[in-house]
Amino acid sequence: MNSTARPREKLARRLKILGGMTILLSFVTQNFLYDRWDSRRSGLRTAIDERAIIDKGALLNEILYFTASLPQGTSDQTGEVRRSKINEAATKIAMSSMMPVVYSDSLTAEQKTTLANHLFAEARTVSDYDSFLKFTQIVNDGYGTYSREINEQDQRLGRIREIARWTYLGLYLLGSSILLVALRYG
Repeated sequence: MNSTARPREKLARRLKILGGMTILLSFVTQNFLYDRWDSRRSGLRTAIDERAIIDKGALLNEILYFTASLPQGTSDQTGEVRRSKINEAATKIAMSSMMPVVYSDSLTAEQKTTLANHLFAEARTVSDYDSFLKFTQIVNDGYGTYSREINEQDQRLGRIREIARWTYLGLYLLGSSILLVALRYG
């Protein structure tokens, strides 16, 4: 009986080690893959939400541009208020347009800085509605690809996150099952 007990004990020990390693691997998967991709996707989602808020602020400045008026006798100040409001709208659009650029994986830090400097320099030149329309055309033509990229990146990270989650759960269940079998033999 001693000879049959020894192989069962060896098998039980091996199964415990294998089960423990599998569960450890599942936790590593969770901590280094799932959490990493989840936080990256959360950052993208926050950027998308913040961009929407900034865009609403730009729209508000556009409205203020068209509705700006001061009491009679101060018409020269009205023009300055209007220039200020349309320039603020352009600055907010520049900030909004930079969100996807900042999160772009296809650009280096130097390229991101160059794009930001160029865009904010263009925004500072906006002083009336015509220059504002030209500025928005620059933004739409030159920076639209980064908006598409951030949405594609968000979808890709969502898929990777799901794979990591299911990998974690699968490894955890496998490791637990192996440990249960080890208990039966040990």
